[in-house]
Amino acid sequence: MNDRHRALLTAGPDPGEDWAFELLRPLRRRAIDCDVAPAVMARIGAARLAAPATSASFEPFERGWTAWFMPGLAMFAVLVGIACLAARSGQGAREAWGVTLSLGHLIVLLGHGLVAAGGYALTVAAPIARATWARLEILAPLVRGAGLAAAVCGLMSIITSLYIFTHARAVAPAGGAGGRIHLQGGPR
Repeated sequence: MNDRHRALLTAGPDPGEDWAFELLRPLRRRAIDCDVAPAVMARIGAARLAAPATSASFEPFERGWTAWFMPGLAMFAVLVGIACLAARSGQGAREAWGVTLSLGHLIVLLGHGLVAAGGYALTVAAPIARATWARLEILAPLVRGAGLAAAVCGLMSIITSLYIFTHARAVAPAGGAGGRIHLQGGPR
């Protein structure tokens, strides 16, 4: 640190804005060569070229929203029409309003019934599923042990069959006997 900077840093009255300007002057003359921005831009350009071009990049929920927008708008128009008819209070309007209220009541009852049935099914199925899973976890080592025992028994069966087959071939009569097997003690 030179004398000029030491003089600026000594305690005394408030030096003001000139003090900060003088203190930061050496930093203003420094330049940094940083090539991060061009590398990042090149990477973004490469990613854009690699990405498939699509005319509409809608997310699934956006597609669902657009698919239900027109039917929702049509249903709103029907409801507004029914409300306008009911406001005129003619006989047809009262009947239409009554049918609408009846259908709404049926839909609400159906919804309550489905929710109740689903809740009942979950209250019955969830404990059964938990108990079944617990039993499977308990039986897993036993099933693994049984599988290992079955594999060992199968291997022993193969080894025994192989021994019997090779031993039978070793003691079997030579070919040319006409394909007959002569038993001892029986008629010849």
